[in-house]
Amino acid sequence: MKSLLLVLHAHLPWGHLADEDDAAARWLLEASVDCYQPLLEALERLDAEGVPFRITVSLSPPLAAMLGSPLFAPRLAAFVASERKKYEQVPAKYAAAAGFHLARLQQPRRDLLEGLRRLKQVELICSTATHGFLPLLSTVPAAARAQVHVAAQSHPGPLPGMWLAECGYCPDADRWLVEEGASYCFVDTHALAHAERKHHRPIRTPAGLFAFARDPQASEQVWSREAGYPGDSAYLDFHHRLEGCRVLKVPGDAPWDPAAARTRAQVHARHFVEQREGAQGEVIVAPYDAELFGHWWFEGPDFLEAVIREAAQSQSLKLTTGVDYRLGFPHAQTVELPTTSWGRGGYSAVWLDSKNAWMWPHLHRAAERMVSLAALELTDSLGERALAQATRELMLAQSSDWPFLLEAKTNAPYATARFEDHLLAFRALAAQLEQDAIDGPALLRREVANNLFGAIDGRVYGGKSWPQR
Repeated sequence: MKSLLLVLHAHLPWGHLADEDDAAARWLLEASVDCYQPLLEALERLDAEGVPFRITVSLSPPLAAMLGSPLFAPRLAAFVASERKKYEQVPAKYAAAAGFHLARLQQPRRDLLEGLRRLKQVELICSTATHGFLPLLSTVPAAARAQVHVAAQSHPGPLPGMWLAECGYCPDADRWLVEEGASYCFVDTHALAHAERKHHRPIRTPAGLFAFARDPQASEQVWSREAGYPGDSAYLDFHHRLEGCRVLKVPGDAPWDPAAARTRAQVHARHFVEQREGAQGEVIVAPYDAELFGHWWFEGPDFLEAVIREAAQSQSLKLTTGVDYRLGFPHAQTVELPTTSWGRGGYSAVWLDSKNAWMWPHLHRAAERMVSLAALELTDSLGERALAQATRELMLAQSSDWPFLLEAKTNAPYATARFEDHLLAFRALAAQLEQDAIDGPALLRREVANNLFGAIDGRVYGGKSWPQR
């Protein structure tokens, strides 16, 4: 029997929920209503009905911190109320679509993080700490290693595996993950295709980490708007809206029919499972950005729920997770993996091109400075707090989202402003630490604004807190 490893990677960059104009905070509210809530409710429905399934969900630490923030619930309630007002004014021609949205906007879920953690069918993993892109951060190894360590420390309970941001694998990443207790990661298809010698999927790295490679056909069928399911004319149009309301179907101004779209999603789910049943290989790895389901492809949660139901009835396909599969397949071939990622070109082109290359020398110099700061002998708790906040600010500047948004020419001014804000805050704190002159009130403001990772170890760049195995 073949195994299907469904992976949803949920990530948004750290946003300031106290700032009503912050773009990342707005993205969180939209994704919570469109994606995270319907996905959680679909999984809870399957659980309540006793449908057997296993699925992997990667929650990035910034996203988990925002979902767990006391500011999240009131912001979400206000956002849902404003959305309802918009749909109450939609013309009668679009009444069915508007009614559907008004019904789903009745009860915003505030327990999204807790709900996911309650589901035993979900194998919960995390990404690198601030979604730092390891292949380019590893120029200063301590920077890449800190991204792995801080992420593992923030994860509740043992860490089954880790999502490497942008599937960015680099030499030594396997050792770092194994030292933190992770047993597997995901890589793009060509990481195994270009490995040193022939292999059987999945493979085992020299450090003992299992690497699961993405199945390209499963990805294209779900991701591609041109060749995949989301471009079907029955589905809700993401790009075109009526007075800010999503009531049009792909690709024009015709009213969206929720019932017809749901039926189409079930047809596509059946086709997806049939294709996986006929695919080659013992394990098919299907990893996706979670936000695809519900936000970009509105019917995505319906599709995913139908896929799980179809797989539960299949005689030749079963859903599994990285840990489950590894327990049943302990003798994978050992292979040394090259540096790779997903995205255009399959290496680092998206995160290092003419539009964002200027960022990396700043990040590398800051990381080298952070190594020196971690060795300072500090005399009081204020200095230790400043060291911890300097670590937070640098790691937030390292988010792969900022170079990605510049390369994609999407919200580039916001990405540049956020990158520079965190980097300048780091530099200010570094100078204060070096001069033993901490600005307490300014430090407190940064701690309140960027308070993820709890009591982060400010010495993490010195390596003293890294586990050795």
